[in-house]
Amino acid sequence: MRSDHPLREGHGPIVAVVRTAIYKRHLPPAELREVVREVAQLSIPELEANISLLGTIGYVAPLLGLLGTVTGMIQAFEQINRTSGTASVGELSQGII
Repeated sequence: MRSDHPLREGHGPIVAVVRTAIYKRHLPPAELREVVREVAQLSIPELEANISLLGTIGYVAPLLGLLGTVTGMIQAFEQINRTSGTASVGELSQGII
């Protein structure tokens, strides 16, 4: 393998599994499958380490979007109130960012 090959330089769980499969390719298929499965099982905690953070971001992001929408609507209604209901479309769109 070349010295600049990604599997030689790379880090991470997927690279570790592929590297093991390549290095152990001389093993019989059943034994190779077991070795690769073991390396993959050992890599699972590293993959799951930040999954709760990703879940939190996925839950909060739409709520932040909704908050922005509500804030813009409040600004638009305030503009209507300031102009006694005669606000132009341009004036109302100031609340839309």
